[in-house]
Amino acid sequence: MNISAIEFDFISEDTLLLRWPEKVCRQQHRQIIKAQQHLTIELSQFISDTLVSFNSLLIYYRYPLLSANQLQTLFEQALANHAEGCATAPEHANPASADDKPLAGKQISIPTYYDEQAGWDLTEVMQTTGLSQQAIIAKHSEPDYYAYALGFTPGFAYLASLDSQLQLPRKAIPRKQMPAGAVAIAGEQTAVYPDTTPGGWHIIGQCPVPLYQVTDTGIESVIKVGDSVRFTPIDRAEFIALGGTLAKAQESIASPLSEDLTNSTLNTSPPEKSLSANSSQQHTPLLHSQLLDKPLLTINKGAARVSLQDLGRKHCSQYGVSPSGAADEYALMTANQLLGNACFEAALEILLGDVEIVFHQTCELVVAAVGDEQPLTLNNEAKPVWQRLGIQAGDTLTIAPLKQGNYAYLSIKGGFAISPWFESAVPKLNAPIVSEYFAAQPSAKAEPDLAQQVDSQVTAKIAAQPVKNQRSYSTFYPHQGLMSEQEQPFIARFIPNQTWQHLMDEQQDELLNQVFTIDISSNKMGYRLNGQGFVNTSTNSQSAYQALGDSAGTISKPVTYGQIQLPSAEQWIVLMKDRQTIGGYPSIGNVMKTDLFRLAQLKPNHPVRFQPISLAQAQVQLAAFYQRFGNLSEN
Repeated sequence: MNISAIEFDFISEDTLLLRWPEKVCRQQHRQIIKAQQHLTIELSQFISDTLVSFNSLLIYYRYPLLSANQLQTLFEQALANHAEGCATAPEHANPASADDKPLAGKQISIPTYYDEQAGWDLTEVMQTTGLSQQAIIAKHSEPDYYAYALGFTPGFAYLASLDSQLQLPRKAIPRKQMPAGAVAIAGEQTAVYPDTTPGGWHIIGQCPVPLYQVTDTGIESVIKVGDSVRFTPIDRAEFIALGGTLAKAQESIASPLSEDLTNSTLNTSPPEKSLSANSSQQHTPLLHSQLLDKPLLTINKGAARVSLQDLGRKHCSQYGVSPSGAADEYALMTANQLLGNACFEAALEILLGDVEIVFHQTCELVVAAVGDEQPLTLNNEAKPVWQRLGIQAGDTLTIAPLKQGNYAYLSIKGGFAISPWFESAVPKLNAPIVSEYFAAQPSAKAEPDLAQQVDSQVTAKIAAQPVKNQRSYSTFYPHQGLMSEQEQPFIARFIPNQTWQHLMDEQQDELLNQVFTIDISSNKMGYRLNGQGFVNTSTNSQSAYQALGDSAGTISKPVTYGQIQLPSAEQWIVLMKDRQTIGGYPSIGNVMKTDLFRLAQLKPNHPVRFQPISLAQAQVQLAAFYQRFGNLSEN
């Protein structure tokens, strides 16, 4: 392993991307796998999660235990020690058993129906490549592909290498909805989309069989890294017999940020088909061993837009599962702090309000919501947000549609009963919608994770102090005028990546001068930001996008919470809590975390601009943010 060929790129406050040379190579990929295994063993106390892709390794590290410089020094030394150990190991006398040989996986056959009705982009691919439908099918189905990574979503395997005549760039504007089972191509890669998700690849067919299974402990994927995969052509009758259904191409989907709560498919779509923040992955069965004889509360209205959330799942990225977690950590943690809970305690995340909750037991709670409006009533009497409320059995709590912000959080003293999945209260994928929630038993409380760095004794001390005026809590958020056309742009500060650093000053200025508005199709996977294209017709704008496209290449890489993707000049995307885990669009950096909590609460059409900030500045702000909820013993 050549350590000098590895680039270290700190892409957010707590993520490090190790990049090997930009190529699709099985031997290099094996080296990356071995590096992942070595680092997670040797430096486990500093690493919370990892994800391997074609030529890169993403590491989630436990900031602020170490600074970026300290961490890089440790990683370089660990990799150097690993390389030295491999070079002197006895097995390296035999090249056939060398450490960098490709993984030996199993053979997988994927039944695929190639047809213009199944392959939404098949006609376009024929026109672009000049190949007939039969030639495309042959060139796609004949090779044996190698599975380099699992990511994007559960069961999504990145396969390479595609025939050179089929290699096309990603779509300039990704689809808002790809059908489950879509067989698609982009660059050197091909894959099957296991679920209905957004995507920017070209669909040439569909697979009728599921590619993963949700278990009580995680995800079981049909394809695993190192497997050899071949696509087997089938006809329409075989496709239907295997359980396939042909979805019609469509672009319009329900938006979780839509104000139309009555007609939104959020309340009517089957959970597994919803792309909203309240999709199937947001609901979980209850852990009955933790439950009392009766529930704490029942949601009589709006249950499809309510879910348990904490700070997110752990050790899940390698399975294509997003960490997820509360869209607005500030609101969740403040609500818990006011009650004396540990700040990372799970709470109910309520999308857009308009819910009615009936309580069956006495409890104490806090509702955190943005703005000066009063959306909260208890037994038809207005109540303040950001303050503790005593609840009696039989009480009815109503949260009106939120005029400001998108998410409200309801926390109860002592916390909710949960069914942990990937060490988190965030619900299991494909779990049913829940309308009843139970209070946690004291014996069911889990020990806090090292990464959370919170001190429950301090939160209890703060909760005992006099409550602030509720408006003081909303100063964390940017002002949102009600129905105003003169709102000031929200400045989203971002940590520039190496691609940004390579742009000329004039190109950076052109990109920073753009003002975007939040698209109504934005959701918890990503915020789509609509721009006006190039600010002017100068070559600086066009060359900036060209340079970004060239630097991105065609190989997919791990992506992180807050990454700014630039599919085109007309639309940028900021990845949010339910993001995919791997992607390939050009990126200029990551929005800092505390600004992401604010961004999540902005309504559609709110203007947004971007401004760079250094990694050190972002880390200082994040440390200060979490310190207010924890390491405050000196106070």
